[in-house]
Amino acid sequence: MNQKRVIFNAKLELLAPLLISSGNSNIDVDIQVIKDSNGIPFIPATSFIGVLKSIFSENYDTNKSNKLFGFDFQSSIKCHDLKSLNIINTEIRDGIKIDRKTNITKDGSKYNYEVVPFGSKFNIILEFYKENEKQDEELFKSLLTLICNSKFNIGAKTTSGFGRVQISEPKVYELDFSNREQFEAWLEYDFSKTWFNNNKETENYILPEKNHYFNITMDLSLKNSIIIKDYNSNIYSDAQSLKSNGKYVISGTSFKGVLSNRIEKILNTLDIKNPKKIMDELFGTEEKENTRKGRVFVDEYFIENIVPEIQNRVKIDRFTGGTINSALFNNTPLWNTHQDEKNLSVEIRVKKPKQHEIGLLLLACKDLFEGDLTIGGEKNIGRGVFKGLELNINNLSYKNQNNEEKLKPIKITSFKNNVSKEHKKILEPFIQSIKENINNA
Repeated sequence: MNQKRVIFNAKLELLAPLLISSGNSNIDVDIQVIKDSNGIPFIPATSFIGVLKSIFSENYDTNKSNKLFGFDFQSSIKCHDLKSLNIINTEIRDGIKIDRKTNITKDGSKYNYEVVPFGSKFNIILEFYKENEKQDEELFKSLLTLICNSKFNIGAKTTSGFGRVQISEPKVYELDFSNREQFEAWLEYDFSKTWFNNNKETENYILPEKNHYFNITMDLSLKNSIIIKDYNSNIYSDAQSLKSNGKYVISGTSFKGVLSNRIEKILNTLDIKNPKKIMDELFGTEEKENTRKGRVFVDEYFIENIVPEIQNRVKIDRFTGGTINSALFNNTPLWNTHQDEKNLSVEIRVKKPKQHEIGLLLLACKDLFEGDLTIGGEKNIGRGVFKGLELNINNLSYKNQNNEEKLKPIKITSFKNNVSKEHKKILEPFIQSIKENINNA
Protein backbone atom coordinates (compact mmCIF):
# COMPACT_ATOMS: atom_id res chain seq x y z
CA MET A 1 0.00 0.00 0.00
CA ASN A 2 1.22 3.53 -0.78
CA GLN A 3 2.53 5.14 2.38
CA LYS A 4 1.55 8.72 1.55
CA ARG A 5 -1.49 10.69 0.42
CA VAL A 6 -2.11 14.26 -0.68
CA ILE A 7 -5.71 15.15 0.15
CA PHE A 8 -7.57 18.17 -1.21
CA ASN A 9 -10.60 19.33 0.77
CA ALA A 10 -12.73 22.34 -0.22
CA LYS A 11 -16.25 23.68 -0.63
CA LEU A 12 -17.94 23.79 -4.01
CA GLU A 13 -20.63 26.49 -4.34
CA LEU A 14 -23.26 26.67 -7.08
CA LEU A 15 -23.35 30.00 -8.92
CA ALA A 16 -26.29 28.75 -11.02
CA PRO A 17 -28.83 25.91 -10.82
CA LEU A 18 -27.49 22.37 -11.16
CA LEU A 19 -29.09 19.51 -13.07
CA ILE A 20 -27.64 16.02 -12.83
CA SER A 21 -30.45 13.66 -13.75
CA SER A 22 -31.17 10.46 -11.87
CA GLY A 23 -32.84 9.05 -14.98
CA ASN A 24 -36.12 8.87 -13.08
CA SER A 25 -39.41 10.77 -13.30
CA ASN A 26 -42.68 10.87 -11.38
CA ILE A 27 -46.18 12.32 -11.73
CA ASP A 28 -45.03 15.86 -10.92
CA VAL A 29 -41.57 16.04 -12.51
CA ASP A 30 -40.36 14.69 -15.86
CA ILE A 31 -36.66 14.84 -14.92
CA GLN A 32 -35.49 14.41 -11.32
CA VAL A 33 -32.07 15.33 -9.92
CA ILE A 34 -29.97 12.55 -8.48
CA LYS A 35 -30.36 12.07 -4.71
CA ASP A 36 -28.92 9.80 -2.03
CA SER A 37 -30.89 7.30 0.06
CA ASN A 38 -32.05 10.12 2.34
CA GLY A 39 -33.47 12.13 -0.56
CA ILE A 40 -30.68 14.75 -0.48
CA PRO A 41 -29.10 15.86 -3.79
CA PHE A 42 -25.40 15.12 -4.31
CA ILE A 43 -22.82 15.35 -7.09
CA PRO A 44 -21.53 11.93 -8.20
CA ALA A 45 -17.76 11.50 -8.18
CA THR A 46 -17.94 10.31 -11.81
CA SER A 47 -19.49 13.62 -12.90
CA PHE A 48 -16.94 15.69 -10.98
CA ILE A 49 -13.89 13.73 -12.16
CA GLY A 50 -15.11 13.87 -15.75
CA VAL A 51 -15.26 17.66 -15.57
CA LEU A 52 -11.81 17.90 -13.95
CA LYS A 53 -10.30 15.76 -16.69
CA SER A 54 -11.93 17.91 -19.36
CA ILE A 55 -10.62 21.13 -17.77
CA PHE A 56 -7.11 19.71 -17.37
CA SER A 57 -7.04 18.33 -20.93
CA GLU A 58 -7.97 21.73 -22.36
CA ASN A 59 -4.97 23.35 -20.68
CA TYR A 60 -2.34 20.61 -20.78
CA ASP A 61 -1.28 18.04 -23.35
CA THR A 62 -2.81 14.57 -23.62
CA ASN A 63 0.21 12.78 -22.12
CA LYS A 64 0.02 14.80 -18.90
CA SER A 65 -3.74 14.27 -18.70
CA ASN A 66 -3.37 10.50 -19.15
CA LYS A 67 -0.58 10.39 -16.58
CA LEU A 68 -2.76 12.09 -13.96
CA PHE A 69 -6.17 10.55 -14.71
CA GLY A 70 -5.05 7.18 -16.10
CA PHE A 71 -5.39 5.74 -19.57
CA ASP A 72 -4.46 2.05 -19.72
CA PHE A 73 -3.72 2.05 -15.99
CA GLN A 74 -5.53 3.13 -12.84
CA SER A 75 -5.81 6.84 -12.08
CA SER A 76 -3.71 8.20 -9.24
CA ILE A 77 -6.68 10.33 -8.10
CA LYS A 78 -9.54 9.08 -5.95
CA CYS A 79 -12.68 11.19 -5.68
CA HIS A 80 -15.57 10.91 -3.21
CA ASP A 81 -19.17 11.77 -4.05
CA LEU A 82 -19.76 15.44 -3.23
CA LYS A 83 -22.17 15.58 -0.30
CA SER A 84 -24.36 18.57 0.52
CA LEU A 85 -23.18 21.02 3.19
CA ASN A 86 -26.49 22.85 3.60
CA ILE A 87 -30.22 22.19 3.43
CA ILE A 88 -31.33 21.98 -0.20
CA ASN A 89 -34.87 22.67 -1.36
CA THR A 90 -34.96 21.78 -5.03
CA GLU A 91 -36.84 23.89 -7.60
CA ILE A 92 -38.93 22.95 -10.61
CA ARG A 93 -38.29 24.55 -14.00
CA ASP A 94 -40.42 24.39 -17.15
CA GLY A 95 -38.89 23.60 -20.52
CA ILE A 96 -40.28 24.00 -24.04
CA LYS A 97 -39.11 23.66 -27.61
CA ILE A 98 -39.67 26.54 -30.01
CA ASP A 99 -40.50 26.03 -33.68
CA ARG A 100 -38.00 28.35 -35.38
CA LYS A 101 -40.21 28.79 -38.41
CA THR A 102 -43.31 29.97 -36.51
CA ASN A 103 -41.51 31.20 -33.33
CA ILE A 104 -44.14 29.46 -31.16
CA THR A 105 -44.05 26.39 -28.92
CA LYS A 106 -44.06 23.02 -30.65
CA ASP A 107 -47.08 20.86 -29.81
CA GLY A 108 -46.41 18.37 -27.04
CA SER A 109 -42.96 19.78 -26.33
CA LYS A 110 -43.54 21.13 -22.81
CA TYR A 111 -41.74 19.34 -19.99
CA ASN A 112 -40.41 20.17 -16.55
CA TYR A 113 -37.32 19.28 -14.60
CA GLU A 114 -35.94 19.53 -11.09
CA VAL A 115 -32.83 21.58 -10.28
CA VAL A 116 -30.62 22.26 -7.29
CA PRO A 117 -30.72 26.07 -6.74
CA PHE A 118 -27.74 28.40 -6.80
CA GLY A 119 -26.06 29.00 -3.44
CA SER A 120 -26.07 25.29 -2.54
CA LYS A 121 -22.72 24.02 -1.26
CA PHE A 122 -21.02 20.64 -1.48
CA ASN A 123 -17.95 19.09 0.13
CA ILE A 124 -15.00 18.08 -2.09
CA ILE A 125 -12.53 15.37 -1.08
CA LEU A 126 -9.86 14.42 -3.62
CA GLU A 127 -7.06 11.97 -2.77
CA PHE A 128 -3.81 11.73 -4.66
CA TYR A 129 -1.73 8.56 -4.26
CA LYS A 130 1.70 10.04 -3.70
CA GLU A 131 4.39 8.13 -5.58
CA ASN A 132 8.13 8.64 -5.77
CA GLU A 133 7.93 10.77 -8.92
CA LYS A 134 7.63 14.42 -7.92
CA GLN A 135 6.37 15.29 -11.42
CA ASP A 136 3.10 13.42 -10.78
CA GLU A 137 2.51 15.38 -7.59
CA GLU A 138 3.19 18.64 -9.40
CA LEU A 139 0.56 17.72 -12.02
CA PHE A 140 -1.97 17.16 -9.24
CA LYS A 141 -1.17 20.51 -7.65
CA SER A 142 -1.39 22.17 -11.07
CA LEU A 143 -4.90 20.72 -11.37
CA LEU A 144 -5.78 22.18 -7.96
CA THR A 145 -4.42 25.57 -9.00
CA LEU A 146 -6.48 25.44 -12.17
CA ILE A 147 -9.82 24.64 -10.50
CA CYS A 148 -9.27 26.99 -7.54
CA ASN A 149 -8.66 29.94 -9.85
CA SER A 150 -11.48 29.44 -12.32
CA LYS A 151 -15.20 28.90 -12.61
CA PHE A 152 -16.49 25.88 -14.48
CA ASN A 153 -19.70 23.94 -15.16
CA ILE A 154 -20.99 20.54 -14.05
CA GLY A 155 -23.99 18.47 -15.14
CA ALA A 156 -26.54 19.02 -17.90
CA LYS A 157 -27.45 22.21 -19.82
CA THR A 158 -24.02 23.70 -19.15
CA THR A 159 -24.06 25.75 -22.36
CA SER A 160 -27.22 27.42 -21.01
CA GLY A 161 -25.54 28.42 -17.76
CA PHE A 162 -26.49 25.49 -15.57
CA GLY A 163 -24.00 23.97 -13.15
CA ARG A 164 -21.69 27.00 -12.92
CA VAL A 165 -19.53 26.51 -9.81
CA GLN A 166 -16.60 27.93 -7.91
CA ILE A 167 -14.36 26.49 -5.21
CA SER A 168 -13.76 28.14 -1.84
CA GLU A 169 -11.85 27.42 1.38
CA PRO A 170 -9.37 25.03 -0.26
CA LYS A 171 -6.94 23.06 1.91
CA VAL A 172 -4.26 20.52 1.08
CA TYR A 173 -3.20 17.85 3.58
CA GLU A 174 -0.09 15.71 3.19
CA LEU A 175 -0.44 12.49 5.14
CA ASP A 176 2.25 9.97 6.02
CA PHE A 177 0.79 6.59 6.90
CA SER A 178 3.90 5.67 8.89
CA ASN A 179 2.50 8.16 11.41
CA ARG A 180 -0.29 6.34 13.29
CA GLU A 181 -2.14 9.55 14.17
CA GLN A 182 -2.24 10.65 10.53
CA PHE A 183 -3.30 7.20 9.37
CA GLU A 184 -6.20 7.18 11.84
CA ALA A 185 -7.20 10.70 10.75
CA TRP A 186 -7.30 9.46 7.14
CA LEU A 187 -9.53 6.55 8.12
CA GLU A 188 -12.00 8.95 9.77
CA TYR A 189 -11.41 11.86 7.38
CA ASP A 190 -10.73 14.06 10.39
CA PHE A 191 -8.58 16.98 9.25
CA SER A 192 -8.82 19.05 12.42
CA LYS A 193 -5.18 18.42 13.39
CA THR A 194 -2.45 21.03 13.23
CA TRP A 195 -0.20 19.31 10.71
CA PHE A 196 -2.11 20.19 7.52
CA ASN A 197 -0.71 22.46 4.81
CA ASN A 198 -2.89 25.18 3.30
CA ASN A 199 -2.96 25.06 -0.49
CA LYS A 200 -1.46 28.54 -0.92
CA GLU A 201 1.68 26.68 -1.96
CA THR A 202 -0.05 25.86 -5.25
CA GLU A 203 -0.01 29.55 -6.15
CA ASN A 204 3.61 28.97 -7.18
CA TYR A 205 2.42 26.88 -10.12
CA ILE A 206 1.95 28.95 -13.27
CA LEU A 207 -1.30 28.47 -15.16
CA PRO A 208 -0.83 27.81 -18.89
CA GLU A 209 -1.51 30.82 -21.08
CA LYS A 210 -4.44 29.33 -22.97
CA ASN A 211 -7.81 30.90 -23.62
CA HIS A 212 -10.13 28.99 -25.92
CA TYR A 213 -13.03 31.40 -25.59
CA PHE A 214 -14.03 34.49 -27.51
CA ASN A 215 -16.49 36.45 -25.39
CA ILE A 216 -18.86 39.39 -25.54
CA THR A 217 -20.09 41.15 -22.40
CA MET A 218 -23.02 43.57 -22.32
CA ASP A 219 -24.57 45.90 -19.76
CA LEU A 220 -28.28 46.30 -20.54
CA SER A 221 -31.15 48.46 -19.31
CA LEU A 222 -34.74 47.19 -19.50
CA LYS A 223 -36.94 49.59 -21.46
CA ASN A 224 -40.24 48.61 -19.83
CA SER A 225 -41.05 45.07 -18.59
CA ILE A 226 -40.03 41.44 -18.95
CA ILE A 227 -41.36 38.03 -17.96
CA ILE A 228 -39.65 34.64 -18.08
CA LYS A 229 -42.73 32.63 -17.16
CA ASP A 230 -42.77 30.28 -14.19
CA TYR A 231 -46.04 28.42 -13.53
CA ASN A 232 -44.85 26.49 -10.49
CA SER A 233 -44.43 28.80 -7.53
CA ASN A 234 -47.12 31.47 -7.11
CA ILE A 235 -50.71 30.99 -5.98
CA TYR A 236 -51.60 34.65 -6.60
CA SER A 237 -51.04 34.76 -10.36
CA ASP A 238 -51.23 32.30 -13.22
CA ALA A 239 -47.59 32.90 -14.11
CA GLN A 240 -44.86 34.80 -12.31
CA SER A 241 -41.35 35.77 -13.35
CA LEU A 242 -38.72 33.08 -12.90
CA LYS A 243 -36.83 32.99 -9.60
CA SER A 244 -33.88 31.00 -8.33
CA ASN A 245 -33.42 30.79 -4.57
CA GLY A 246 -35.70 33.81 -4.13
CA LYS A 247 -33.99 36.09 -6.69
CA TYR A 248 -35.36 37.04 -10.12
CA VAL A 249 -33.29 35.65 -12.96
CA ILE A 250 -33.15 35.46 -16.73
CA SER A 251 -32.31 31.88 -17.61
CA GLY A 252 -29.47 30.93 -19.92
CA THR A 253 -31.92 28.79 -21.91
CA SER A 254 -34.00 31.90 -22.72
CA PHE A 255 -30.93 33.88 -23.76
CA LYS A 256 -29.42 31.14 -25.89
CA GLY A 257 -32.77 30.44 -27.56
CA VAL A 258 -33.09 34.08 -28.56
CA LEU A 259 -29.56 34.19 -29.98
CA SER A 260 -29.92 30.96 -31.96
CA ASN A 261 -33.28 32.06 -33.37
CA ARG A 262 -31.88 35.40 -34.57
CA ILE A 263 -28.73 33.83 -36.05
CA GLU A 264 -30.83 31.34 -38.01
CA LYS A 265 -32.90 34.24 -39.38
CA ILE A 266 -29.70 36.02 -40.43
CA LEU A 267 -28.52 32.90 -42.28
CA ASN A 268 -31.86 32.52 -44.05
CA THR A 269 -31.90 36.22 -44.99
CA LEU A 270 -28.42 35.89 -46.53
CA ASP A 271 -29.59 32.76 -48.41
CA ILE A 272 -26.84 30.60 -46.95
CA LYS A 273 -26.73 27.16 -48.58
CA ASN A 274 -26.79 24.93 -45.49
CA PRO A 275 -27.89 26.92 -42.41
CA LYS A 276 -28.68 23.79 -40.37
CA LYS A 277 -25.07 22.59 -40.49
CA ILE A 278 -23.83 25.96 -39.24
CA MET A 279 -26.44 26.07 -36.46
CA ASP A 280 -25.59 22.52 -35.35
CA GLU A 281 -21.87 23.31 -35.22
CA LEU A 282 -22.46 26.44 -33.16
CA PHE A 283 -25.38 25.49 -30.90
CA GLY A 284 -25.24 21.69 -30.98
CA THR A 285 -27.86 19.12 -31.92
CA GLU A 286 -29.74 16.29 -30.21
CA GLU A 287 -30.18 14.22 -33.37
CA LYS A 288 -29.41 10.59 -32.54
CA GLU A 289 -27.08 10.08 -35.48
CA ASN A 290 -25.23 13.35 -35.03
CA THR A 291 -25.36 14.33 -31.36
CA ARG A 292 -23.13 17.32 -30.72
CA LYS A 293 -22.63 19.71 -27.83
CA GLY A 294 -22.88 23.41 -28.62
CA ARG A 295 -19.97 25.84 -28.32
CA VAL A 296 -21.99 28.90 -27.26
CA PHE A 297 -22.18 29.37 -23.49
CA VAL A 298 -24.59 31.76 -21.75
CA ASP A 299 -25.00 31.84 -17.98
CA GLU A 300 -28.07 32.53 -15.87
CA TYR A 301 -28.21 36.16 -14.74
CA PHE A 302 -29.85 38.09 -11.93
CA ILE A 303 -31.95 41.05 -12.99
CA GLU A 304 -31.71 44.11 -10.71
CA ASN A 305 -33.53 47.39 -10.10
CA ILE A 306 -36.90 45.88 -10.97
CA VAL A 307 -40.33 45.60 -9.32
CA PRO A 308 -42.81 42.72 -9.82
CA GLU A 309 -46.40 43.78 -10.45
CA ILE A 310 -49.47 41.62 -11.07
CA GLN A 311 -51.35 42.43 -14.27
CA ASN A 312 -54.89 41.24 -14.99
CA ARG A 313 -55.65 40.52 -18.63
CA VAL A 314 -58.45 39.09 -20.78
CA LYS A 315 -58.69 37.31 -24.13
CA ILE A 316 -60.70 39.06 -26.84
CA ASP A 317 -62.81 37.30 -29.45
CA ARG A 318 -61.47 38.65 -32.75
CA PHE A 319 -64.78 38.20 -34.53
CA THR A 320 -67.07 39.94 -32.01
CA GLY A 321 -64.56 42.20 -30.30
CA GLY A 322 -65.94 41.04 -26.94
CA THR A 323 -64.34 39.17 -24.04
CA ILE A 324 -64.13 35.39 -24.31
CA ASN A 325 -65.95 33.67 -21.44
CA SER A 326 -63.68 32.36 -18.65
CA ALA A 327 -60.66 33.94 -20.32
CA LEU A 328 -59.56 36.19 -17.44
CA PHE A 329 -55.94 35.55 -16.47
CA ASN A 330 -53.06 37.37 -14.80
CA ASN A 331 -49.31 37.23 -14.51
CA THR A 332 -46.45 39.01 -12.73
CA PRO A 333 -43.94 40.69 -15.08
CA LEU A 334 -40.95 42.70 -13.85
CA TRP A 335 -40.83 46.46 -14.39
CA ASN A 336 -37.80 48.73 -14.53
CA THR A 337 -37.58 51.18 -11.63
CA HIS A 338 -34.59 53.20 -12.87
CA GLN A 339 -34.63 54.15 -16.56
CA ASP A 340 -31.26 54.04 -18.32
CA GLU A 341 -29.61 52.32 -15.34
CA LYS A 342 -28.12 48.84 -15.61
CA ASN A 343 -30.55 46.00 -14.96
CA LEU A 344 -28.52 43.17 -16.41
CA SER A 345 -24.94 42.16 -17.19
CA VAL A 346 -24.51 39.37 -19.72
CA GLU A 347 -21.52 37.36 -20.94
CA ILE A 348 -21.65 35.23 -24.10
CA ARG A 349 -18.71 32.85 -24.57
CA VAL A 350 -17.85 30.86 -27.69
CA LYS A 351 -15.36 28.00 -27.63
CA LYS A 352 -12.83 28.02 -30.49
CA PRO A 353 -15.00 30.10 -32.85
CA LYS A 354 -14.55 30.33 -36.60
CA GLN A 355 -14.42 33.73 -38.27
CA HIS A 356 -17.98 33.60 -39.65
CA GLU A 357 -19.34 32.43 -36.26
CA ILE A 358 -17.91 35.53 -34.61
CA GLY A 359 -19.56 37.62 -37.32
CA LEU A 360 -22.95 35.98 -36.71
CA LEU A 361 -22.75 36.54 -32.95
CA LEU A 362 -21.72 40.15 -33.44
CA LEU A 363 -24.82 40.78 -35.56
CA ALA A 364 -27.15 39.05 -33.07
CA CYS A 365 -25.64 40.93 -30.11
CA LYS A 366 -25.92 44.22 -32.01
CA ASP A 367 -29.67 43.57 -32.48
CA LEU A 368 -30.10 42.88 -28.76
CA PHE A 369 -28.01 45.93 -27.86
CA GLU A 370 -30.08 48.17 -30.15
CA GLY A 371 -33.45 46.91 -28.84
CA ASP A 372 -34.33 44.95 -31.99
CA LEU A 373 -34.21 41.56 -30.24
CA THR A 374 -36.50 40.70 -27.33
CA ILE A 375 -36.16 38.19 -24.49
CA GLY A 376 -38.82 36.22 -22.64
CA GLY A 377 -42.57 35.92 -23.09
CA GLU A 378 -45.31 38.26 -24.32
CA LYS A 379 -43.09 39.93 -26.91
CA ASN A 380 -46.22 40.90 -28.86
CA ILE A 381 -47.18 43.43 -26.17
CA GLY A 382 -43.71 44.98 -25.93
CA ARG A 383 -42.05 43.01 -23.15
CA GLY A 384 -38.40 41.98 -23.09
CA VAL A 385 -36.89 44.96 -24.94
CA PHE A 386 -33.48 46.13 -23.71
CA LYS A 387 -31.33 49.18 -24.35
CA GLY A 388 -27.58 48.60 -24.53
CA LEU A 389 -25.34 50.66 -22.25
CA GLU A 390 -21.94 49.10 -22.93
CA LEU A 391 -20.65 46.21 -25.04
CA ASN A 392 -17.16 44.75 -24.70
CA ILE A 393 -15.56 42.31 -27.14
CA ASN A 394 -12.68 40.30 -25.67
CA ASN A 395 -10.14 37.78 -26.98
CA LEU A 396 -10.89 38.79 -30.56
CA SER A 397 -8.04 37.47 -32.70
CA TYR A 398 -7.41 39.40 -35.92
CA LYS A 399 -4.53 40.14 -38.29
CA ASN A 400 -2.98 43.61 -38.46
CA GLN A 401 -1.33 45.32 -41.45
CA ASN A 402 1.81 43.21 -40.98
CA ASN A 403 -0.31 40.00 -41.02
CA GLU A 404 0.42 39.41 -37.32
CA GLU A 405 -2.15 37.82 -34.98
CA LYS A 406 -3.40 40.30 -32.38
CA LEU A 407 -5.90 40.24 -29.52
CA LYS A 408 -7.88 43.45 -29.35
CA PRO A 409 -10.38 44.40 -26.62
CA ILE A 410 -13.14 46.57 -28.08
CA LYS A 411 -15.58 48.75 -26.14
CA ILE A 412 -18.79 50.09 -27.74
CA THR A 413 -21.50 52.27 -26.17
CA SER A 414 -23.47 52.89 -29.36
CA PHE A 415 -23.39 51.24 -32.78
CA LYS A 416 -24.77 54.36 -34.46
CA ASN A 417 -22.10 56.92 -33.62
CA ASN A 418 -19.58 55.37 -31.23
CA VAL A 419 -17.75 52.76 -33.32
CA SER A 420 -14.32 54.12 -34.23
CA LYS A 421 -12.77 53.70 -37.68
CA GLU A 422 -10.15 51.43 -36.13
CA HIS A 423 -12.78 49.15 -34.59
CA LYS A 424 -14.85 49.10 -37.79
CA LYS A 425 -11.77 48.03 -39.73
CA ILE A 426 -11.24 45.14 -37.28
CA LEU A 427 -14.89 44.00 -37.13
CA GLU A 428 -15.93 44.31 -40.80
CA PRO A 429 -13.94 41.25 -42.03
CA PHE A 430 -15.83 39.03 -39.55
CA ILE A 431 -19.18 40.27 -40.90
CA GLN A 432 -18.09 39.94 -44.52
CA SER A 433 -16.84 36.41 -43.92
CA ILE A 434 -20.34 35.14 -43.12
CA LYS A 435 -21.45 34.77 -46.71
CA GLU A 436 -18.02 34.49 -48.33
CA ASN A 437 -16.56 31.77 -46.08
CA ILE A 438 -19.72 29.71 -45.65
CA ASN A 439 -20.83 29.44 -49.26
CA ASN A 440 -17.29 28.81 -50.48
CA ALA A 441 -16.66 26.10 -47.86
